[in-house]
Amino acid sequence: MDLSKAGKNWSSSITVPQDAASPMSVRFHAFDLSGNAASSPTMDVVVIDNDPPTISAFTTTPVIGGFHKGEEAIFRSEFVDNSAIGAASLEYRYYGGEWESLTMSPEGINYSATLVLSTDRGNRLWFRFNVSDGVGNTLVTGDMEVYLYSQNPRILTVPIVDVMEDERYVMVLEAEDPDNGVVELQWRLETNATWLSLNTTGISLEGTPADDDVGCYDANVSVRDWEGGEAWLSFNLTVVDVDHPPTIEINSPKDGGKAGSTVRASGRANDDSDVVEWVRYQLDKGEWMDAEGTAQWNFDIDTKDLKPGTHQINVKGYDGNSESDVYSVSFKVPEPESDGLSSMQAIGVIGAALVIVAVGITLYLRRK
Repeated sequence: MDLSKAGKNWSSSITVPQDAASPMSVRFHAFDLSGNAASSPTMDVVVIDNDPPTISAFTTTPVIGGFHKGEEAIFRSEFVDNSAIGAASLEYRYYGGEWESLTMSPEGINYSATLVLSTDRGNRLWFRFNVSDGVGNTLVTGDMEVYLYSQNPRILTVPIVDVMEDERYVMVLEAEDPDNGVVELQWRLETNATWLSLNTTGISLEGTPADDDVGCYDANVSVRDWEGGEAWLSFNLTVVDVDHPPTIEINSPKDGGKAGSTVRASGRANDDSDVVEWVRYQLDKGEWMDAEGTAQWNFDIDTKDLKPGTHQINVKGYDGNSESDVYSVSFKVPEPESDGLSSMQAIGVIGAALVIVAVGITLYLRRK
């Protein structure tokens, strides 16, 4: 650039860029009117940095507005300087307290510090960033205030993750609030298990899964205090399949009915796995015998050789794993009829004969 003459001196000014390297080299050139030229030696000029760093962005985890006592709060910030960042710190204080400092560590282009929020120093926190470059230029941001919520409640319950089908499931829910001791807490359940519900009176999860409910489910239980503190318990719940023994239905004969010469017994056998390998029956205390069919079964009993009186049919089934209970029904075999007169008929005949004799005697006496 050209120099301006001021008396015997020549002068000019230049603007040193913020990112100019140090030292900066300077050299002068002079020309007379005849075209003769001369140059000065090269001089090195030290460039002094007098610009403090700047902050381009910062974030917190959790976000501001979600700080809870006793938790960790992570502060991350991006600082920019025309040379290099020398040191960075997070300064903080609680209500009525002095400023304290945490060194921020570099993480790529960011700097971070982790602060464990005090549980007993009030509900307000102030913080700011203090950052300097290598030559002593310093940036101190303005103070920022954050409200500290109470500590999150803690769920004490250890989840019960397996339940047998057709059995009652009860999981008592327990939690504590570190700030307020035993207080009323708000519970909530999110699940895809339609058979499971939250008992808000007894504070428990309850339900009885059926055979159709066998499988795996997600359950998320949350508890919340009155200051916004919240805790979650998430677990997988499995309904375990139970192979129940078959059940027997006896449709005929009717219990206590009168039997003819043949008793026809029939019914159904039901199993939760739809598998019935056999159905067997027993007359009184006799031998067990196979019935015809399984899901629908039947058999005949010839009563001609049975003694008069009450007899019992017992029926059971088997599904390949377990036998059913024994189901029973009774029937009556009547007394056999004789070839001559029955006792009632004989009594009738004798009675009639006595009447005839009495009438005869009466008529004889009247004639005399």
